Amino acid sequence: MITLQQFRKLKELQLIGISQEEINVKLGITKYIIKKWWRKTEEEFMAAEALKTPHLDQYRQLLVGKSGLSKTAIAVHLANVAIDKGYKAMYLTVDELLIVLKSKDTYPKAKLTHGRIVAADVLVLDDFLYLDLPKDDLELIYKTLMMLSGGASIVFIANREPIEWVNSAEDKYTTQLLINRAIASCEKMLL
Repeated sequence: MITLQQFRKLKELQLIGISQEEINVKLGITKYIIKKWWRKTEEEFMAAEALKTPHLDQYRQLLVGKSGLSKTAIAVHLANVAIDKGYKAMYLTVDELLIVLKSKDTYPKAKLTHGRIVAADVLVLDDFLYLDLPKDDLELIYKTLMMLSGGASIVFIANREPIEWVNSAEDKYTTQLLINRAIASCEKMLL
């Protein structure tokens, strides 16, 4: 490991012509680390450090666009990045989420899946409000998002703009509440 301060000192000594061996002695940095950072810029160092620190807020996304624009591929990539950083991620459609929520008290597999949803750090929800849902389903999804809002980051994938969800919904009030919960702190990406 090397700190930013050590990196800057390494670069300073490098600029005045001090050899890698002398820097090793002066700074107490291993030859391997000196060699690794010898030709790197401070921006490259900072980028590498940023990648070591996961930021879950980067995964709060609302991906909106027509079919075939790689929304799901982008969301799965974000989930894979989270997994690579040590987080738990899960992908499912809204229909699958509803099946799990409605049957978790009856079927052991649904209970297990529900446990994985609750434990996920990043949840990818595909086909979000692509169809108008009955009020009971909207409320179930709303309660689930309220429960998850304190911990999990959520990537929503939708074919329609949020305003279209409200305009076409039978229960506009619950749909608006759900949208407010879903979009709160999300970065919207139109494709």
